Amino acid sequence: MKGSLRIFRASWKILALTVRDLSAYRVNFFLSFLVIALPFFLQVFFWQAVAGDSGTVGPYTLSRLITYYILALLLHDFAFPTVRVEIAEDIKRGTLSAHLVHPYPYPLYAFFTLLGSHLVYLGAVISLILALVLGFRSFWVLSWADLGRFALIFLLAWSLGMVLSLSMSFLAFFLEDVWGLQRVITLGVPLFSGLILPLDLFPAPLRWLSLMFPFRWMVYDPIQVALGTRSFSGVALVILGWLLAGCLLACVLWRRGLRVYTATGG
Repeated sequence: MKGSLRIFRASWKILALTVRDLSAYRVNFFLSFLVIALPFFLQVFFWQAVAGDSGTVGPYTLSRLITYYILALLLHDFAFPTVRVEIAEDIKRGTLSAHLVHPYPYPLYAFFTLLGSHLVYLGAVISLILALVLGFRSFWVLSWADLGRFALIFLLAWSLGMVLSLSMSFLAFFLEDVWGLQRVITLGVPLFSGLILPLDLFPAPLRWLSLMFPFRWMVYDPIQVALGTRSFSGVALVILGWLLAGCLLACVLWRRGLRVYTATGG
């Protein structure tokens, strides 16, 4: 019991310190949000041109499509899996050794550091989303009930993204260059998650291929829950399955990684 309480207190402290440290760079936050917002406006202009007089693109009205991309902005920032630079550097440079002598588990440290960095951005990103909703309120199609379902499914997608980020970061134990992996992720995830296009606008072979990866459950399917075209329970069950698989993968990679870890740096 005392050991669990110490781990809880340490986790809370790591979370608080991460939020405090990252909050010091407020100018960077606002600049990053401008970078996020600009592609969104380009997408709106593009889809307005594509929809033309009909006002539809495939199964989407222009309003539903713009709502889709507003929600995709939020999911992109929080559910997008990445190789974490700090974890990969700890493994490659040998600084992981300093963490291993501490009683606090490094995977928990990495998880709460990642969570803290996300929490710093959460309020500001939601503010940006609210500004877009107000700016495009004539195109906004979601009710409060829809938003409630989306908030719950968003938490699951967010958790899945963080767990997959840890798993891919632990691959640094086995790869000479994790940044090659990051480039593959940067290209592949937007395609198969629905960030570039809603997946139902893709040809059938690509839609089928997207079912082989967890990425669609971080963006496309959570948005479909909000739009009312997919059931909450069905999508949540699949995300929970991928979340369990991601946790198991992270544990396996961590344990096997420690066996090959040499702490020589490089």
